[in-house]
Amino acid sequence: MKRQKGFTLIELVIVIVILSLLAVMAVARYMDAISDARKGLVDAIEGALESAVLLVQMKARLEGDTAAGTVAVQKGKGGTASPTTTSQLIPTGDAAGIGAALEFSTTGASEKVEITYSTPAGGLNANYKVGGIATCDVDYLSTTATGVVTITKDKTGC
Repeated sequence: MKRQKGFTLIELVIVIVILSLLAVMAVARYMDAISDARKGLVDAIEGALESAVLLVQMKARLEGDTAAGTVAVQKGKGGTASPTTTSQLIPTGDAAGIGAALEFSTTGASEKVEITYSTPAGGLNANYKVGGIATCDVDYLSTTATGVVTITKDKTGC
């Protein structure tokens, strides 16, 4: 009797099951990596906003402008003060303020960041939404009456 060469059906099923388990584990790790990257981007945007505020304040003070006010920033110039009646020099929460100070660009970014500007009561708001997810964002609010900047981040949906 001639003996046939090859794999049995059971051996093939076992190999397919093992490969499926490995694929499931790889996809889970990939999804965790995406979530971690989004959370890291939210942290980076928050840090960049905080740094931009401090840089604008320091530049205005170095240029001798100690008057209270919000700062309208000229792109590439740092801070050019245009004081109002607020308590400290801060970039406004619009494209001419924090948008120009941060010079944030999504060119070449692997994760899409949507930037929207709004005017809630008493201030200007810039929202940086990562990946189009409402609960994966950073808000920059400059309150015109008090001159206070509030930077809040939400990473619950990342």
